[in-house]
Amino acid sequence: LDIKGNRIWTGAKKALEDNLSNVGFIRSQVDRIGNFFAPGEIYGIWVTFPDPKPKKGNARKRLTSAEMVSIYQKVLRPGGQIQLKTDSTFNYDFTLETIRDNQYQLVRHSEDIDRDYPGEELLQIRTYYEQKFREKGFPIRFVSFIP
Repeated sequence: LDIKGNRIWTGAKKALEDNLSNVGFIRSQVDRIGNFFAPGEIYGIWVTFPDPKPKKGNARKRLTSAEMVSIYQKVLRPGGQIQLKTDSTFNYDFTLETIRDNQYQLVRHSEDIDRDYPGEELLQIRTYYEQKFREKGFPIRFVSFIP
């Protein structure tokens, strides 16, 4: 799910090239996720390299804000995890604060997944942006939690 059409096109092209049959693509704002999935239909949500939106007025729009998590909860199964990968210290710290302030269950977190989780398959999947950040020497941060 992404609002950017070029990202949807890139993912769909890759899925076709790799003959993947267990994927789907939705071009939409994430706050409309409930229009596409039934309550409890989603096992987990990955938020990868979102815009940190550091201005105070944008806090509610951050993809790991309590407001956004409440939207995700409507489609997540009980125990479903939300997982964040980011190069942004701001986004990482904000997410940990959101977890603490809302008493969500922190599953695990890392300030550097290469150091803390080397070889873990799912965490080694690299997005385009992740590869760019790694090439510049930025550590990739990770948070997993259950709302």
